[in-house]
Amino acid sequence: MTTTVSTTGEVTRSIDISNAKIHCPLLASTYQEVLRKCSIGTSIREVNQDTILNNQWLLKKDALIQMPTSVIHRDPSVWGTDVDEFNPRRFMKNEPQKTENGKKPNPAAFRAFGGGTTLCPDMVPTAGGGECSMPTTERTKQAAIILEPDHDIEVEISAREGFEDGRWAFGLKDSGMIFAMITEDED
Repeated sequence: MTTTVSTTGEVTRSIDISNAKIHCPLLASTYQEVLRKCSIGTSIREVNQDTILNNQWLLKKDALIQMPTSVIHRDPSVWGTDVDEFNPRRFMKNEPQKTENGKKPNPAAFRAFGGGTTLCPDMVPTAGGGECSMPTTERTKQAAIILEPDHDIEVEISAREGFEDGRWAFGLKDSGMIFAMITEDED
């Protein structure tokens, strides 16, 4: 965070969100875990050559395959026995993993926006009465990638003591990407 004071005395506190991934690893990990639990997108890939899956299914060259992210994100063989639990530390670099082999999940398993490097960042926090709850698809549009909450969310935001004056500004100045908070395909 940087603080500047204009010649008129107006205070501006600026936060570069692209730095949050480095300087706030728990926030970044929590954000990715929310996306893992709430994304309902689909990855679409073209088959490069005839391929037989499980000695049973033929995927023809040039066919399109749709892979729902919700299936990938809920697979205990990828994410471990705690796959259904919300684990805000799941994406932290030095956190022990609960996968069957004790290794981190393959980076390709995280498909919050349906593709490789982040395609369309969005996040819908879901809280009701102070408790976090997973939304259903009742109010979510068919083309959505993130589940919309089933009810309105009441949020109270107040300035921290000592930061009541001035204004806040958020930006992505130090990022070569549109949004560098999370990335797919990276460790």
